[in-house]
Amino acid sequence: MVMSAPSPSPSIARLEQETRAYGCPELIALDGPKTDVHLDYLDLMQGHSEATLLPHAVAEFQGRPLLYLLDNLESGPRPMQKDQQAHTLGQLLANRSEHALLGIVRPGELTLYPLNLDRAALEKAPPVKLTVDSPDAPLFFQNLAIGSYAIEGQAQSPDYVFDEIHRLLTSADEDLAGLLLPLEILSMTGRALFFRFLHDRRIVRSEELADICPPAHNLRDVFSDATRAAATSCWLDETFNGDLLPLVDDLESKRSPSVRAQAYERFFRDAEKKTKGKVFRHLEAIMRGWKHVSGSSFQTTIDWDDLNFAHIPIGVLSQIYETFSRRWDVVQAADRSVHYTPKKIARLLVEEALAGVKEPKDAVVLDPACGGGVFLVLAFRQLVRLHWRNAGERPGKKVIHRILYEQIRGFDVSDSALRLAALGACAVGTCDNGHVKPRV
Repeated sequence: MVMSAPSPSPSIARLEQETRAYGCPELIALDGPKTDVHLDYLDLMQGHSEATLLPHAVAEFQGRPLLYLLDNLESGPRPMQKDQQAHTLGQLLANRSEHALLGIVRPGELTLYPLNLDRAALEKAPPVKLTVDSPDAPLFFQNLAIGSYAIEGQAQSPDYVFDEIHRLLTSADEDLAGLLLPLEILSMTGRALFFRFLHDRRIVRSEELADICPPAHNLRDVFSDATRAAATSCWLDETFNGDLLPLVDDLESKRSPSVRAQAYERFFRDAEKKTKGKVFRHLEAIMRGWKHVSGSSFQTTIDWDDLNFAHIPIGVLSQIYETFSRRWDVVQAADRSVHYTPKKIARLLVEEALAGVKEPKDAVVLDPACGGGVFLVLAFRQLVRLHWRNAGERPGKKVIHRILYEQIRGFDVSDSALRLAALGACAVGTCDNGHVKPRV
């Protein structure tokens, strides 16, 4: 049974009335009951984010968020503090890697702020104020939708979060080049990135530390040396159904935990020796958000401390794999036709394919050359959305498992690509409802 959408709250009704003067369409409320339209915004809703200030609504165009909105802060802090709050929220929202703006709505006035991971760029950019009596007001949202409206301080790259993570991982690669194999670097940093994702999204909690990594002092300490990295790698394998990012040859999932732990510790001690300890500084940088490690390797405008994996799109993991495949193995990448499909194109193809099926929620999706799993992750989320819409309630773990195990299939000639695709599916499944162990 499909449930009807709840009536808008007085706050959202007021926001819609105010923003209509700027050409905004019907808003999606982010501070009320959750429905299937909120699937892409769960990280911005109460109970999912630790942020003290979150947007109240978002205005979309063709499924793309263009304008995040806050109800007026007139009763809040002084103007300077309001700007600081807006900058903090603008930096958090930038992790979602969208070409959008943040707007604070007051009676007869819309104040716009950019989204950017670089706090300095946000501090330098003056807010832009629009009023309802401006001749350009009725066309504001239309101009925003067609890309003809921009303000100072906006990120220029169409995929800026990926660019920054890629730049940081390139720093690690260059610092460790010749000391470790390229895929070893990808597997180690990939495991640290995935655990950082689990940590930032509060999927792993401090009370689980004894099960994850007994020698660690806290959840950010789990990749700080060979013993801790080995214990954490074993936990990742056991929890997420196998060696998702291979580190040790012929280490099958059926091996006993003690054998796996010993093999991983030997691997990490060998990596430590080869790199004179630098490898753990890079892994800790990912986990702890360090500003600078290993000389000038992380002397960048954006660093790990500016990234919040509670809001970063899961598909970034797949993008990273496919890009580094070309970087590290040009011949094999060309021979096996390793190419990244931009998310916008992949999303359109998935939506159009499912739209042509009689019962789209029950569709079985096959990607015969899945690579890092960009299409699979998008298809998985779309199927979750369709089940949610049909049932009128958020799918539970049983439904999530059924979608993952029975409705999605991916093949590829690259074993490492398959494992990263499984990691991506695992991440999105874990986000949507509890730990999920994809079959590889």
